[in-house]
Amino acid sequence: MLSQRSTLAIVAMDMKLGYPRVSTTDQDARMQIAALVEAGVGEDKIFIDHMSAAKTAKERPGLTELLKYARDGDQVYCWRIDRLGRSLIDVLNTVDEMTKKGIALYSLFDGVDPSTPPNEAPCCTSKISQRATDGRQLSRT
Repeated sequence: MLSQRSTLAIVAMDMKLGYPRVSTTDQDARMQIAALVEAGVGEDKIFIDHMSAAKTAKERPGLTELLKYARDGDQVYCWRIDRLGRSLIDVLNTVDEMTKKGIALYSLFDGVDPSTPPNEAPCCTSKISQRATDGRQLSRT
């Protein structure tokens, strides 16, 4: 007779993770953090950077840590898409890295949402491009 053992299955829940960034230590990220928490991101799952976007995504410790921590199925929320990088190519490279890892990206302010139907995807690309451009222009003034 075979013995029956109960097994405990551990199911990993997809996590909501957040990424706020401010350009200097003089700036305050509280507004971004509050928006992320309101979207359902736990405060312990927020990876923050206080540094210029002139640094590439790979040079920012908070974003680097988030990208190492995030797993397939996780959701990353940012307040605005331009928080992910200074240049359009840096933003797109970061988004591409997330996509390849199966991580969904949401931008609260810009309305970037991975559930966008494929025929509306150019609209999301346009939003990403415009937000990155706007962010660069604002930082120069």
